[in-house]
Amino acid sequence: MGKLIDLTGQKFGRLTVIKRTDEIATNKSAKWHCVCDCGNECIKSSTSLRKFPKSSCGCWKAEITSKLYKKYDIKNRKLYEIWKGIKARCFNINSKDYHNYGGRGIIISAEWRDYNVFQKWAIEHGYIEGLTIERIDANGNYCPKNCCWIENKLQAQNTRKVRRFIYKDKVYTIRQLSEKFNVNYYALKARLTQYMWDIERAINEPVVKGKNQYGIKRLSN
Repeated sequence: MGKLIDLTGQKFGRLTVIKRTDEIATNKSAKWHCVCDCGNECIKSSTSLRKFPKSSCGCWKAEITSKLYKKYDIKNRKLYEIWKGIKARCFNINSKDYHNYGGRGIIISAEWRDYNVFQKWAIEHGYIEGLTIERIDANGNYCPKNCCWIENKLQAQNTRKVRRFIYKDKVYTIRQLSEKFNVNYYALKARLTQYMWDIERAINEPVVKGKNQYGIKRLSN
């Protein structure tokens, strides 16, 4: 183990080292009692002080975040976090979800890379706290024509193999449409995926006895 370098009196970013503590970091680095330019005190390891030239008690990050909120006129921080999450999934190779999004070629559209534009679309299309953004085509990009807001519990039911349909500004799977509008599931599935009926007709045209389940009269042999 090398000789300990005394950091007392040295300054790193906004932190001035006061003295060494008796604590040892998990990487066996020494820890130091520091005072920040803002007046707060904190404990930092030698490694942390040397690695981050803009070290602070946390006030530096808070100021940057505050400036971002002011720049974008952010009224809903959760919406802003949703937007940041989308960008990370699409562009940050270090994101745990990147391989399912950016790694598959899924991106966020150019206009939505400006948070103000995304925020305006979100509010105009029914965003309220507690909803989550959903891509209608699970293989498509994050863009106005391919996205809507749904409840979190519905997103858990969605996979890339499950087709979804928009009806009266809400997103449904075929199973959900069948249950909500009391239409035979197999008839509805065939109407929407095989015969390509529009949703209004597929839901509202009754399955009449003497006709097949698609609402098309059987031909005589």
